[in-house]
Amino acid sequence: MRDDLARSDERRSVESRALREELAASLQRFSGQTEQRAENLRTAVTQHLESVRGVVDQRLASLQAENASKLEQMRQTVEEKLQSTSRRGSANRSGW
Repeated sequence: MRDDLARSDERRSVESRALREELAASLQRFSGQTEQRAENLRTAVTQHLESVRGVVDQRLASLQAENASKLEQMRQTVEEKLQSTSRRGSANRSGW
């Protein structure tokens, strides 16, 4: 009977060790897969952000060009009105 108990204990010990080893291997695989997924996600997010930045840069450049053009048009309009006012003022003074 003692031999049976000793064999039973030995068998449980071997089975427990095998289960621990299997669990450790599973955890190691899971950890590796998780790290790989995290790296893939970082890469995808970085690429997406670079793409978004490119679009934002293009739109910003377009807005700056539009603003510069409109500003130049406003300067020309103001200059024309100043010249017109100046001419009228000169004509009014000479007509006195």
